[in-house]
Amino acid sequence: MALRPSTPSTRRLTVRAGGVASVATAALLLVTGCSVLNGGSGSSSDSSGTNSANLEKPNITVAAQPFVDAAPLYIAAQKGYFKQVGLNVKIVSLPSATVIIPKVADGSVDIGEGNFDSVISAQYKKVADFKFVGIASAGKPGAVEVTALPSSGITNAQGLEGKTVGTNTQSDVLFAALEADLQAANVPLNTVSFTTVKHADIPQAIGTGQIPAGLQVQPYLAEASRQYGVRPVVDVFSGPTNGLPYNSYFALSKLTQQDPKTVAAFDKALAMGAADATANRKDVENILPGYTGVDPTIAALITEPTFPPSLSAKQVQRDADLMTEFNISFNTKFDVSSMCWLPPGTSSGN
Repeated sequence: MALRPSTPSTRRLTVRAGGVASVATAALLLVTGCSVLNGGSGSSSDSSGTNSANLEKPNITVAAQPFVDAAPLYIAAQKGYFKQVGLNVKIVSLPSATVIIPKVADGSVDIGEGNFDSVISAQYKKVADFKFVGIASAGKPGAVEVTALPSSGITNAQGLEGKTVGTNTQSDVLFAALEADLQAANVPLNTVSFTTVKHADIPQAIGTGQIPAGLQVQPYLAEASRQYGVRPVVDVFSGPTNGLPYNSYFALSKLTQQDPKTVAAFDKALAMGAADATANRKDVENILPGYTGVDPTIAALITEPTFPPSLSAKQVQRDADLMTEFNISFNTKFDVSSMCWLPPGTSSGN
């Protein structure tokens, strides 16, 4: 399918269809929804069949994207942390938040992983009543970048003027952060065009010259660097966007109301996985090939994001404010504090 360029604009309220064919193994894993941790359609933490923790719902399904951001989730499953808190967790791999959100909304999965802005947008549009129940990742320099081939002549943000940038969607936190970066670099937003390309397809699209530049996440960023020699031209989470919350874990509000012990148990085990991912890079490198399909040599090259231990409503508000500023899905202030679920006895943090 040919790429479909968008008209340069700072008002992008819909996501356009598009994409490029990819022969990468990781892309095959995405479309099949398969995780290879246990050789099946998902990964499950072990369960003894008992409910010693007296959880309302000891068996849950979690849908996650095959990106580095989900590493703490898989680490928690692999190390038995979910079992420790009384949970049996089945992990289903799905390609994007736009696929996961409807499945959380209709109850097909209990908890989903996806970028904050897409969930906020769905909440604003009344797709369902969602709650953020955990944080997957926050941005840091080197974790997400706009890249281009050296032969393109693009070396910095100013070089994107008059060019087309491939991006997975124009309604997520990455896109909002990129627009903030371009504005900070004094690049007129209406001089840059965007076209929709799936994350897994961007390396090939740049490498074969179908697009001059692309907004890339890990592990595909490391893959593109090694396979095609792309170079960063914009570090998306540097400067004013450093530390911006990126991916979340979210559920229906009724789940947090009906099954608070279950949600608290999930949050506790996830924090344990995040602590391990933060303390030991090897844990991340070792887990990545199983659920992303990336080669171990590529896993060793990634720059992982920050894996915060807990959710902060104040930090999530930064995402919503960027959406307002750049008119992504809405142009009025949206208070996200009511969307942030926290275990009883905890505060929202800073």
